[in-house]
Amino acid sequence: MIDLDLLISKAKRVHISQLPIRWGDMDAMRHLNNAMYLRLMEENRIEWFRAIGTDLGAPKGHTPVMVNVFCEYLKPIVWPAVVETAIYLGERGRSSLQTFHTLAVDGVAMSRGAVKLVWIDVASGKSVLLPAGIHALFD
Repeated sequence: MIDLDLLISKAKRVHISQLPIRWGDMDAMRHLNNAMYLRLMEENRIEWFRAIGTDLGAPKGHTPVMVNVFCEYLKPIVWPAVVETAIYLGERGRSSLQTFHTLAVDGVAMSRGAVKLVWIDVASGKSVLLPAGIHALFD
């Protein structure tokens, strides 16, 4: 089992989002659908990318792609709620970056997760070196 508490405690928090859940995000059990936890992590990650000027969805150039994802569900999130979602930077590789996410409501931890990203050249699909701007975040 992955000890996300330990990994997150060693990671650097770089962005926080306040994301409201919608009525339609709930499942038949009347709590946030499990896939929506991943969507909240994604929204937080996209906000962070935009804040640091990462070109997402470009038809050419370099962009990050997700190579794996892990989510640990701690407590159900119920509507209405605003979820504080944070992203943390873990280890970096030549072309990869380990990130972690926490989801909390009113200061209570609801979920945490991990996403590994790899930067690729869009045209070739091959990995490329991490951008200098990402390296600078570790200084």
